[in-house]
Amino acid sequence: RHGPPPPPKPTDSKGPPPLGPPQTQNHGQPPPPVGISPPGGVPSGVPPPPISGGPKAPGPPPLNPALPAQQPPSMPKSMRRGSEFKKPAGRIGAAHPVVARAEFEFEAEEADDLGFQVGDFIVVTDRTDPEWWQGYHPSKSDKIGEFPANYIKVVQDPDAGPINQRIATFDFEKGEEGDLSFTKGEIIYVLDSSDDGWWEGMIGNRTGRFPENYTDVLNNGPSGR
Repeated sequence: RHGPPPPPKPTDSKGPPPLGPPQTQNHGQPPPPVGISPPGGVPSGVPPPPISGGPKAPGPPPLNPALPAQQPPSMPKSMRRGSEFKKPAGRIGAAHPVVARAEFEFEAEEADDLGFQVGDFIVVTDRTDPEWWQGYHPSKSDKIGEFPANYIKVVQDPDAGPINQRIATFDFEKGEEGDLSFTKGEIIYVLDSSDDGWWEGMIGNRTGRFPENYTDVLNNGPSGR
């Protein structure tokens, strides 16, 4: 259906503009879970306190940071390939899906397109065509669409090597919009571990930030860090 998409136009020769520095109103170091005793005695069975030492570092950037000033070019319908769109089968809800993150905004122009904003996570279901992939937003698995492959970056690919999974060692209840709540024992599919303290992950159809020190490496399956 699509033709080859034009590459995104960066603001200068150095490539697309950065997503911007972390915003100070977001998380700092992860808070200790409820149950930590005051100084002088820590009961057994409670989670460790957050990483300490030095000033608190700013938290991760928001899931949908501000769009870059220079937007990617639109996709003229004349450039769309003529093959019939086919909804893939057998990949929805996979335990270890391919997950990508949008680096540019893409506005859907046809019914079978999947629009997204910068920072959105996308579960990729079909990469047969090298230029136009298929996938869905984790919270909307009933809407599968096509999008230009050069607008996103893969962050989890079980076909490329070990995957990054964590197991929750304590309950975590979200304190801000964009947090990922979980209960002890749940498996978290890690999508971004670049921040020291607050990571981003996915549980089922939910994505969000979580404190890394509330989790541990999952040892009973393919995993990595």
